[in-house]
Amino acid sequence: SLLGKSENKSGVSQVYAMVYGFINPWVEPIQACVESNLYAIKVGMSSGEIEWAMTNAMCFINSGLQCGIELKELAKKAQHWKEYKDLVQVTRGAPFREAIQFLMGCSVDPTGMSDGIADKATWLSSEP
Repeated sequence: SLLGKSENKSGVSQVYAMVYGFINPWVEPIQACVESNLYAIKVGMSSGEIEWAMTNAMCFINSGLQCGIELKELAKKAQHWKEYKDLVQVTRGAPFREAIQFLMGCSVDPTGMSDGIADKATWLSSEP
């Protein structure tokens, strides 16, 4: 691909987020998108596009939940990405982390927001 041949990886994470996070899951098996999201996270982090890398992380977690990636692996990655303290990952990632915890049997309340967010109203009103 043209993006793969370039030495400059600026923009790769943005393009991959749109293509493999939002378009391709509608036109090809969702399992085919997760590796591209992981690649885009790596490239985005190394090129300084942290916000786009974390957008790809959200896409990976969403796709992973839908296509059956092992929950322990998803939980580990989600917790690791949360540590970057990116606003998108901290606020918008909370429901995904909570869903993973609930599906793993670590949470008894599927509506709870124990992930460092005071309550659902706070999460719903937060701006990315």
